[in-house]
Amino acid sequence: MTDRDSQRYRQRIYRLQNDDDLTLSETLSGIIGVGVDYLDVANAHLKRTYPDLGVHRQETPLAVADAPNEGWADDPAYVTHELDCYVGTALSVGGEPYGTICFVDEAARSPGFTDEELGFVEVVGRVVETELTVQEYTRKLQNRDKLLATLNRVLRHNLRNDLNVIRGHARSLAEEVDAEPSERADVVVRTASDLVDLGEEARELVSLLTDRTPPEPRDVVSMVEAVAVDLRVEGPPGTVDVSAPAEARTLGTVHLRRALYELGDNALRYAGPAPTVTFDVDRDGDDHVTVTVTDDGPGLPQAEREILRGREESQLSHGQGLGLWMVHWAVTDVGGTIAVDDDGSAVTLTLRGIEDEDAAGDWIADLALDEATLW
Repeated sequence: MTDRDSQRYRQRIYRLQNDDDLTLSETLSGIIGVGVDYLDVANAHLKRTYPDLGVHRQETPLAVADAPNEGWADDPAYVTHELDCYVGTALSVGGEPYGTICFVDEAARSPGFTDEELGFVEVVGRVVETELTVQEYTRKLQNRDKLLATLNRVLRHNLRNDLNVIRGHARSLAEEVDAEPSERADVVVRTASDLVDLGEEARELVSLLTDRTPPEPRDVVSMVEAVAVDLRVEGPPGTVDVSAPAEARTLGTVHLRRALYELGDNALRYAGPAPTVTFDVDRDGDDHVTVTVTDDGPGLPQAEREILRGREESQLSHGQGLGLWMVHWAVTDVGGTIAVDDDGSAVTLTLRGIEDEDAAGDWIADLALDEATLW
């Protein structure tokens, strides 16, 4: 077989890989069929577990051209299935052994498999591994989405509705009874209100994690100024200042604005009486945009700093909620980073800066590549 013939078979494999209309099963069947044609053997098998031939112990494809004359007469593949000819390679998915792809024939092969044919088997094996890996991670993502959707339904319907009932009755009780029971009823009202808010935050977090909308160019300065207005109107008491250039564009989703709001709201809420919160936007050359949120309070507790850094906590501390988790996911989901200073009074978001639409397209492609690498 000439190099041109070999290249033609490889191109058939690549076309199958890139055909979005095929199911995984159809893609794998087509790829394996190309291997059967190329090697001129009778059949092929994709096995989930390793066969007794010991392919998993080989660093290169294992090839047997004439089993009884090459010391494989006692092997189950020959004894049970009378397979004189065999060539296969091990498969791994997610770094773990998966099985083998093997090409077989009941007739001996003379001469044996060439180096080029063994190389082709290796190519088929790696392509099959890629398809299986995509399937595995797609399944995991689908399961995660189902879990998040279930959590969303529970929080939105069961938890919220029940807590609204508790809050309504507690308010009525607080209006009807004397001081001491009324104070207890007030505690019930506040606690139920906190849980209702927590349920709403969880619903928004689910929305963030399941949103497949790609990032697009956005002006950070416009977002920060809009957030500052919202905080002054509806946020906790305090002063909100903004220091920013005329424009600073980045790649982001609609959730980035919510992340900025959460940082400002958290600072106003816990920085003490009459706090001042400042949003400082800066462009670090053409590559990055930074947003630093500072306050004049005691700073974020250590547990909340760890949340912004993406480190899991065993449980939520009282009043903490899920807002800072939304900040973490909204920023890191578009390739940004979060830094917290030593005393917790300043949080800096570093986002990817863009100057034009072409640069935005390059950043989106890089982001997709990063996610594929993480998989």
